[in-house]
Amino acid sequence: IHHGGAGTIAAVLRAGIPSIVLPQILSQATFAEILTEKNLTAGVFDVRTWTPEQLCEAVNKALTDSTLRRAAHAWQHTMQADTGLTTAADLIETHWQEIQNHDC
Repeated sequence: IHHGGAGTIAAVLRAGIPSIVLPQILSQATFAEILTEKNLTAGVFDVRTWTPEQLCEAVNKALTDSTLRRAAHAWQHTMQADTGLTTAADLIETHWQEIQNHDC
C-alpha cells in the first residue's frame, strides 16, 4: 500500500508484490494507471474517498489473485536483472579516468 511515487514503485516491483496505490499527485495517478494496465495493482483509490472495506478487498486480492502475483513476479525478475547502478558507476569511473588523462 503506497502513494505511487517512482521510487516506491521501483521498490515494490523489485519485491515482486502487487501494489495498492493511493496517489497524492498527478504523476502518481499516472504511474498507478500504468501499473493497472500491466496487472500490477490490486486497487487504486482516491486518498480522500477510500473506505476500509475497499482497502480490505484490495489487500485480499493482492494476496490471492494469481494473475497479479504472476505479473509482479515477472517484474521482480526484470528489476533484479537491472544493472543500472553498476552501469552508472562504471560510466562515471570511466569518465573520471578519461579526464584525468588530459592535460588541462
